Amino acid sequence: TFVIGDASDNNANITAADIDASNGVVHIIDKVLLPQSAIDFVASL
Repeated sequence: TFVIGDASDNNANITAADIDASNGVVHIIDKVLLPQSAIDFVASL
């Protein structure tokens, strides 16, 4: 099992990996991950 985290320490699990696409490979995760810049922007509102 692989887990990916974002800037707010939310973790997403990879639910499907290595799906071939016409321009690369796709991995499906079960949550939306946000970069620190998005978290900072929302906090400034």
